[in-house]
Formats: sequence, C-alpha cells, structure tokens
Amino acid sequence: LKKSKCFSISIKYFTCKDGILSGVCVTGLPTAVFSMLMSVSTIVLNQILVAYGNAPVAAIGIVFKANMFITFLQMGLANGVQPLLGYNYGSGDHKRFVSVERYTKKCCVIVGILATALFFVLREPIIRLFISDGEVVYYGVKMLAAYMVSGPFIGILFVNMNCMQSTGDALPATILSVLRQGLLLIPLLYLLNAVFGLNGVIYGQALTDCVAIVLSMYIWGRKKRKLKSERKSGVGSDACFFLAYKYNVQSGKNHCGHAYNSQVQEIIHLNKCKKERLFMEERDDLEQMAFIQKWNDGKAEREKKREQMWNGILEKAGIKKEEK
Repeated sequence: LKKSKCFSISIKYFTCKDGILSGVCVTGLPTAVFSMLMSVSTIVLNQILVAYGNAPVAAIGIVFKANMFITFLQMGLANGVQPLLGYNYGSGDHKRFVSVERYTKKCCVIVGILATALFFVLREPIIRLFISDGEVVYYGVKMLAAYMVSGPFIGILFVNMNCMQSTGDALPATILSVLRQGLLLIPLLYLLNAVFGLNGVIYGQALTDCVAIVLSMYIWGRKKRKLKSERKSGVGSDACFFLAYKYNVQSGKNHCGHAYNSQVQEIIHLNKCKKERLFMEERDDLEQMAFIQKWNDGKAEREKKREQMWNGILEKAGIKKEEK
C-alpha cells in the first residue's frame, strides 16, 4: 500500500461528510436486512419443525449448511463484480456495464446448475458426512432436494440486487431482501404448514426464492429501461457520477476508500475534460462563423481599398485607367 498511488488506509481519508455516511448506510442496508431476517426466519422455521420431532430440526440445520455452498457460491460471484458494476455505471460506460451483468449471470447459472446437479446426485452421502442417524438422513435428503429447486437460478437474484445497488437504487434491493427472508417467507411457512404439513414447509424457501427471482427481473428490467431512456435524452449524467461516488466510497470494505475516491475523481476529471473539449469545439465553431461573417461584411470595403490602391499605382506610373 505504501507504493500505491491510489490505495491508502490513512486515517485522514476517513470522513462522514458529503453524504458518505448516509451512502454507506443506504447501500449496505440490503445486506444488513438479509443477515438479520435470515436469523429470524430460521428461528420461525425451527419452531414450526419442532412439532414434527427432533429429527426434522436436526436435518434442517444440516441442509442449511449444505445448501450454503450452492447459494453463497453464486452470492460471492455477484458481490465480487459489484465494484466493477459501480465503476462502469459511474463512468457512463453502459455497454460494459451490461456486458459485465450478462456475463456474471451466465457464470452464476452455470455454476448453480453444476453445483445443484452435484448435490442432488450426492445428497445422501453429503448428509451422512454430518450425521449417520437414519431418520435424520431421511429428512435431510428430502429437505435438501426441496431447497435445491431454486439453486440453479438464485444467482440471478443476487446479481440483479447488486446492479440496483451499483446504480444507487438500494430501496428495491432492500425490499427484495425483506420479502425473501421475512415478509413473504414467514407467512408462507405458516400457510404451507397448515395446508400441506411438513412437505409444504420444506418447500417454503424454494418458493420464496422463485418469487423473489421473478420480482427482481421485473424491477431491474424497469430500471434498465428507465436508465436507457435517460441516457438517450442525456438526463441524469451528473447524478450518475454522484451515485457512483457514494457507491465507491461504501464499497471500500477493505478500508481503502481513498482508492475508490481516486477512481471517481478520475471519472469526474474525464467528464470535465470532455465538457471543456465540447465547449472549445463549440466556441471554435462560433468564432469561425463570426470570422466568416466579418469577412463577408468587409468584402465591399476591401474591394474599394484594393481599387484605390491600384488607382494610386497607375497614377504614379503615369498610366491612365481605361474607363468602362
């Protein structure tokens, strides 16, 4: 870090001014809500499963740990490209932003399909790695298969949420987090338990994930269309840089916010240079038009002066000018 021109962990670069503190809180809110509600929904699920005995409760704990591999693998891919998404959005490089988004989604789907297929084939050996009790293994295999229903496509949800956060629109991402782990999941667990019993309860998380994925695609699709229309009309470019600044400061989870600030300052500098260049080109065009107009306006006067000059020369030479 000492040799780096961009990265620094010096205390002088830490500040809460210029909306940085609010930007950190707003942009990081979805992750905080997700973590908090995950604990709440787990407590509710365990309370429901207690009615069916100790074996389902033990099995669900194992399933959570096993399913984390599929979910967190895709979540890691989505979170890993978030700084890149924020930087491209801030620099106005929409083409690269879309390219990164699509590529990440393809990677998440491929990884999700492969991991889900592997866990589905080896679901019983995976459960037996944790426990050898026959009843717990029976419930564990059943629950793991149910939880893997949304496994191949859950990464799309995380990428869409990170895209919303990268564009400074954290509210929809927060709503999706609340729905997935709270407002939608918890009532759905009670409803499925009342209607289908244990078989319904174990599919509650997968159904909620599917609903959240569809909602995220709809919300992000509308957001993309809005950004596209703003880009065509040239509206929102200044807001783009401000939101990118807020995002990049918040994304300094490695406490190297100065590096992100430097990146944003570079973007702002490039944008400023671009505006100055356009202004100079416009000024040059105006000056050229003014010069042409001035040249045309003085054409008659120049012709008159030229005629007077030739008349003087002819007069000194003793040559009489022929009259037309």
